[in-house]
Amino acid sequence: DTTRNGPIMRRIAENIFFKTVCIVAIAANTVYMGMVADFNVKNTYRRVQGQSMVQEWETPDVVFCTWFSLEIVIKIAAYKKEFFLGEDKTWNLFDSALVAESVTSVIFKTGSGLAFLRILRVFRLIRVVRVVRSVKALRRLRTMIFAMISSFVDLMWAFLVILLILFVFGIIFTNGVSGYFEDVDVTDAEKVLQAGNVREHFGSLYESMVSLWCSISGGNDWMQYGASLRIVGDGDESYFGLFCFYIAFCVVGLMNVVTGIFVDSAVCTRSEDEVVQGYVDDLQRTTEEIKKFFQSADGDHSGTLSFSEFERHLTNPTVKAYFAGLDIDPDEAKIIFTLLDVDRSGEIMIDEFVNGTMKLKGYAKSMDLLCLMYDSTRL
Repeated sequence: DTTRNGPIMRRIAENIFFKTVCIVAIAANTVYMGMVADFNVKNTYRRVQGQSMVQEWETPDVVFCTWFSLEIVIKIAAYKKEFFLGEDKTWNLFDSALVAESVTSVIFKTGSGLAFLRILRVFRLIRVVRVVRSVKALRRLRTMIFAMISSFVDLMWAFLVILLILFVFGIIFTNGVSGYFEDVDVTDAEKVLQAGNVREHFGSLYESMVSLWCSISGGNDWMQYGASLRIVGDGDESYFGLFCFYIAFCVVGLMNVVTGIFVDSAVCTRSEDEVVQGYVDDLQRTTEEIKKFFQSADGDHSGTLSFSEFERHLTNPTVKAYFAGLDIDPDEAKIIFTLLDVDRSGEIMIDEFVNGTMKLKGYAKSMDLLCLMYDSTRL
């Protein structure tokens, strides 16, 4: 009976125990992926040493594959079309693709033979992002991850700028080295040896770009490459001076600018669900505080607040400070009470108090002024 199974499956999918098991399974699978990588590299090196290889682990793969497949089936049965067309459709389809790859790997044993599928296995670790996204306690970590993801385009442009700088300077130094090779005395063994050292760093455009990148990224000390360019100059320091300018330009200017742009993009980023959750949390916190004020002011526990109770409670310095924090003047007790008492019963219900206080919070919005102008025009 689909009419009865549907709600049952949805309750299972939204149950806190089921979600906890899913999170634990994802975390355990992440740890297992690291253990497999460590095991594989040690196991394959046994062949290099002439030893027999140990049989690869299979049972954990089957267990994880079975659980993740069951999770997908439960969610499809619970949400039906919403699973493929709902708000989380991208994550659901991506997770389904990962599960399909896992099933294929387990059934046909393809993961151990093809490098592409072995690399594809690593993408299973992206499931960890789901954990970060769903667990409220990991909000700060989620902010960092989404900041890096949103800054990815800026990072790609930064890489392109760096690559362009390396390409331009690489051409300059490669042409200089080409001229140096033309003038080398091939009968002088020492000169030939020096030319070999220069060729190691600037023997091609690719090697020149690699050397230039290493000199600014910490791969090697930049003076190691500067010494080779001094040999190219053969007493002329022009190429060495240009290389020093390149180092100063990249380290002081280029890298700092690129880092600044990347950091600015990351700082200005907030995930959409974080913005919504922040608003909901702020609204809930303010509502709870207003309810506590109502309950403490309701001395006779009648569930309503009279003007005398309201006015008496506003004399409390703590209450005054709280209302001032909401941009509400606590000295205007009569006006505030009249505005909150919508039905003019002389008493304020808790719903009236909460809704009215939330509306009085802060300054007048453009919408408030527009409503006032509309009512005035209509009257």
